[in-house]
Amino acid sequence: MGHVVRSLRVILELEAQQDCEVYIAGRWDDGADDPLWRRHPLHLQRFTGQLAVPHVDVEWLIDRVRAPLVVFDLLLESHRDAEWLTHLRERNVKIATLHEHVFPWADVALAVSPTIFEQPIEATVPASRISLQGAPYLLVDAAYGEPPQIARQPNTVAVVMGGADPANLRLDIVNRLCRDPRFADWRIAVVQGPAMSAPDWAADDRIDLLEQPGSLVHLFQEAAIAITNGGTACYEAIAAGCMVYATPQNDFEDEVIALLITGRLCQLWPPIRWEDGRLPPDDRGGIDGRGVARVAQAIRGLL
Repeated sequence: MGHVVRSLRVILELEAQQDCEVYIAGRWDDGADDPLWRRHPLHLQRFTGQLAVPHVDVEWLIDRVRAPLVVFDLLLESHRDAEWLTHLRERNVKIATLHEHVFPWADVALAVSPTIFEQPIEATVPASRISLQGAPYLLVDAAYGEPPQIARQPNTVAVVMGGADPANLRLDIVNRLCRDPRFADWRIAVVQGPAMSAPDWAADDRIDLLEQPGSLVHLFQEAAIAITNGGTACYEAIAAGCMVYATPQNDFEDEVIALLITGRLCQLWPPIRWEDGRLPPDDRGGIDGRGVARVAQAIRGLL
């Protein structure tokens, strides 16, 4: 779900300029009658069009919309998706990608890798490709580049595992926090993402369940500690100046978190080690909140 949030931010930025029409095409499993992106709080009913496509047929999509540019925010696999890209190029459609992986095999016009670390570009990448990588292009809320609007609360811990938590890591995190005497008088703010199952921990007055908040800015600005997965939420917690602990949901996030730990931007959960102290408040990893605007400008430049 993290990719849905950041993609919607780019869409909102493009739509706000009112110089292009934006269509959304969703792909989801059979039987799902309401895609998750349509239920997300960031989704607004202002877009020019919304295409519900259970299995994206690129030829049908392009013929229907006649768009000069298609932006993919999904993992592209060379053995499955090369045919898609070929169909697009045959119709003179430009292609952009918003994904952590660079896809060196894909002939795309723009590749945005929204990770905090710059990745080496392989020699096989076409010379015509525009590649945007590193902290300046992180797709976080623009408010992280502005002065905080809320005071830090020294006894609030935020538990944010993105939009989905398939392994139910929140249960272990919440149970550990509730058993830890150091958090006896703390507020434990837990975000309930749109693709998460109902919470199944024991009732506790300290737990504050937040149902699909449209923005995490205020939560991360007030929390002293943030426990997240290795996705966009982790970057936002860093940008807000929290003491960040991260736990991976998959192999890719394992690599991201390892790099963040090496850069002293977060620590591995568990445990919480008070003796590690806080990072300097101005050490935000170079995240300035303007990544969405930069990426949207680059996309408009392809039109």
